[in-house]
Amino acid sequence: MIAACATHIPASGFYADESYAKRSEGYDWVGIDIAQIDREHYRVTVNSRSDTNRPTCSGNFTARVVGRDTLQVDSEQGPFQLVFGKDSLTIDSEEDDRILYYFCRGGASLIGEYHKFR
Repeated sequence: MIAACATHIPASGFYADESYAKRSEGYDWVGIDIAQIDREHYRVTVNSRSDTNRPTCSGNFTARVVGRDTLQVDSEQGPFQLVFGKDSLTIDSEEDDRILYYFCRGGASLIGEYHKFR
């Protein structure tokens, strides 16, 4: 494991996919809310549009710091990573991308880039 220093992760905040900006027009969206628990752990909450239908993606996770800009969630389905850039977040899995379909329905996935909204 890489020596962790949580202060380098610009994690806390709300990140969403590009459809979030068009939510008032009825677009489906996925949002990721991240809050620091302690120096090494973050709470990751996945939400999506739920006003007209069942949420597309959802989940509540605890992530741990594994690098300067990376958190890892060790879910029952397998591990996946949250990699932070300037005002962005990318979710992927080094092990198996199919893991990220488990938390969504209708063929959707958590894989992708999210932008910081707050």
